[in-house]
Parts: sequence; C-alpha cells; structure tokens
Amino acid sequence: MLHLTNKLCIFDCDGTLVDTEPLMAKSWRVFLKKYYDVDFGERDYFRYCHGNSPKNMIKYFNDRFKIGLDYKGKIKEKKRAISQDLIRKELKPISGVSEFLEKIKNVRRCITSNSSKKKLWLSVNVVGLNKYFNENEIFSRDLVENGTIAKAKPAPDMYLYTVEQMKYKPENCIVFEDSIPGLQAAKSAGIMAIGCISPSCENKANMRKRMKEAKADYVVENMMEILRL
Repeated sequence: MLHLTNKLCIFDCDGTLVDTEPLMAKSWRVFLKKYYDVDFGERDYFRYCHGNSPKNMIKYFNDRFKIGLDYKGKIKEKKRAISQDLIRKELKPISGVSEFLEKIKNVRRCITSNSSKKKLWLSVNVVGLNKYFNENEIFSRDLVENGTIAKAKPAPDMYLYTVEQMKYKPENCIVFEDSIPGLQAAKSAGIMAIGCISPSCENKANMRKRMKEAKADYVVENMMEILRL
C-alpha cells in the first residue's frame, strides 16, 4: 500500500490536475496560423511539445517552420490572451482529481509546473480546485525567468527548489506527472513519481510504456487508483 501520510504531494498541473493540454494545443494552432500563417496540427503538439518548457517549444517551432518567433513582449501577450480565453471558456478538471484531493485534504500539497504562475492559478480557480492549494505554494516557470533556478523540467531544478522551500526531503515527497519530461525531472531529483495518463492521450498503452521507461514508480489512468496502490 502507498502511504501518503506525512508526505508532500507535488502536483504538475496541465494534464495532471486540469485538462489543459487540448486547449494549449488549440491555442498554439490558432496563434501560429493567425500571426505566422503556419499550419500546426494539434496532434503534432502532443507528439513534439507535450510537457516541454516554452523555451524548448519555441526552438522547435523556429527549427521546423523557420519563422523567427521571438516569444516575448506583445507576441507573448497575444498568445497568452488566446490561452486564457480558452481556459476561461472550456477548461475542465480531470476525472477523479477532485475526489482524490478531497480524500487527501489533510496531506501537504503544492503545485510545480513549467507553466506561468498566473496561468496555473487561473486554471485551478476556473475548475474549483483552488480550495485545495495555497497560491503561495505554486512553483512555476517564473522561477526560471526571474533567475531563481537555472532550468525548467526535464531538469530537476524545479523539484529540488520545491522540496527545499516546502521544507521536505526528496525521499519524503511524491510527484504526480502526466509528461515524460516531468517524470524525468522528478526522478532526477530523487523523488518518487506517479505517472498520471492524461485523458487527452491518444495511445495510453504506449504512454504507460514510456512512463515506465522514464522510471515512474507507478502509472495510473485515474488518480483514485492511487488509493488502491
């Protein structure tokens, strides 16, 4: 049996707590078509961009499409506006998440994600999960952008910083992740990791295999399964 008492549960957000990934795929498709006249399929997002940092995604877009995307300033704000509009209108929590968080409401929890803190807090508020998290215990890509840590996931920096700030040791933490880069980051930080297969994942059998190859300690398709481990 997996014991959560006295552990720190660290949750990724996009694709783990909320079903953001289809909306992020859609937002990049809309953005690239509108501002760069580039056709970028949503399936390509899941194949090449899922779980990656914005820096790695921008490099991928520039290498593939030769568009010279400089992701800052007004361009960044235009993309953010598309994403936030979709989140407010269409975002839903992932099945089983609310029930699981209610079951572990006495266990310490936080969020660690490659997304911006503003987007993360918006997302959990839109779907009503904000009651389970403290806004001051959200660790985001802002830490990389402001120079607090060197690298986002798949580097371990973000998780190592999280456990330090939350005053836990890696061996007393559990990470919940839906992406391979996230699992790699957790395991590199010496933390137990549970792979949570997102409902938007088209090939769940393949994802389960890849998560195991990334050294996930357990793999589930619904967080309520964790209570039976």
